Amino acid sequence: MRIRKLFNYFVAAVKDPERDFTERMYLILTVVSEIAVFIAFVGDLLTDESMVEILTLAGTLIVMPVITIICLRRNRVDVAIKLV
Repeated sequence: MRIRKLFNYFVAAVKDPERDFTERMYLILTVVSEIAVFIAFVGDLLTDESMVEILTLAGTLIVMPVITIICLRRNRVDVAIKLV
């Protein structure tokens, strides 16, 4: 239930005409890049790649959404854009 609520909040933020175009593009590209990183992470686990690469992808999978969600909740997406 909580994930659905977060997803609906995210979709509403992307559709919000009050937001700047760069903020909306950042939100969309963040989701697309997280999907790609997740696929790479699963692939690395299956092919038994180096531990450093797996940890880097795991860190990216955790840190990027956390930064985006916190900044989105505080209505400071511009800070997330500068951090990333």
